[in-house]
Amino acid sequence: LNSRLWFAGTDAEPATLWASALPESGSPVNYEDHTYYKTVTTTTLEPTEPETWEDPELPEHEWVTRQNNITTDAHAIKITLGSEKNEEIQWMIGRHHLVVFTSSGEWTISGDITALSQFAQLQTRYGASGFQGELMNDAVLFVQSDHKRIREYYYLSQEGTYMSPDLVFAADHITQVGIESIAMQRAPEPHLYAVLGNGELAVLTYNRMYGVTAWSVWSSADAIVEDVAILDSSDGEEVYISVERGAIRTLEKFVDPYTAEWHMDCKHTVDTDGSGVPDSHDLDGEVDWTYLDENGSVVETLEPDSSYTRGIMYASYLQTNILEGQGPYGSSTTRVKRVNEVRVRVVNSGLCEVGYIGRRERSREEFPYTGDLRVPAPGTYGRDTKIEIHSVDGNPLMITAMVPDLEVV
Repeated sequence: LNSRLWFAGTDAEPATLWASALPESGSPVNYEDHTYYKTVTTTTLEPTEPETWEDPELPEHEWVTRQNNITTDAHAIKITLGSEKNEEIQWMIGRHHLVVFTSSGEWTISGDITALSQFAQLQTRYGASGFQGELMNDAVLFVQSDHKRIREYYYLSQEGTYMSPDLVFAADHITQVGIESIAMQRAPEPHLYAVLGNGELAVLTYNRMYGVTAWSVWSSADAIVEDVAILDSSDGEEVYISVERGAIRTLEKFVDPYTAEWHMDCKHTVDTDGSGVPDSHDLDGEVDWTYLDENGSVVETLEPDSSYTRGIMYASYLQTNILEGQGPYGSSTTRVKRVNEVRVRVVNSGLCEVGYIGRRERSREEFPYTGDLRVPAPGTYGRDTKIEIHSVDGNPLMITAMVPDLEVV
């Protein structure tokens, strides 16, 4: 931050930060310079003690040499966070200011801090886990110290203060098993991936500019997700996960899901021998494979000397929050509403079931289909409901919008 290298949180001093000195004018940056002061030697002519002046043989003045330790703005910095809590620094992240996350709170240090003007300010009292937070545009996403919530930390200029809303507020049942690690994907679409304590992967579709905060859970009966990482590439950012499948551990890469093909995990090509037995694979015996022929149709019996696409079919399932038939609790809205239907806009999607809890009907559009699906809702005034959408037999399903048709009486 501003040509200083910062360190923080040792075992002996968990609430202390250290910053390197600024380079002298015309000199290159030297992050190894942690000089806190400069020793200056001065020699001055000073009068001797007055009581000795009566002796003509003693001089009335003498040369005196002194050494002084002088600190300037550019010298190295050492600053300790002080509060009523045990401030154990977990990690830091820098932008315009240095934001310091401790186990019990969030602090900021101004970017123009100097060795003569050291100041750290406590902003909020949530506390962070040891997982390094992710900077997404002008906000920091981090896991709270209880490992069950993810917060968004940003500066609200209108109020002149920092805010830290809970991003799991409407879906906190997803992360109650605990968060093991996180990784942020910025391109082609912003997503936060969180490995959960039960081996599932929670995915946050996130765009603060457009107010998008949507959670989903990716799980498999045959796999336990152990960790996740994001790597840069020429096509954006690629997502890799470490997965345990039975006795096998694999490193797997996500591919672009926006296609009209079948949704399959571990998708690859295999050839059969003269007896119709497919090529062996490291995961044989650990998973239940599905085979597709050259036309993309599921086959039950493999032909000899043939090629097939093989993978693990997976389904997409969505359930909305409650569509309320009454005005929200505590609001001034008392008029009764009726949800007649919900229009679901899909892109390049296959066969799916749409409806509400207790009743789902298969869609009858030609596929791959792009357009609106109409979901009838229970026809009772003042009755709350949840809409369900479920892909069928591994068909792709991509939903871009849901619009309820309301009638107010």
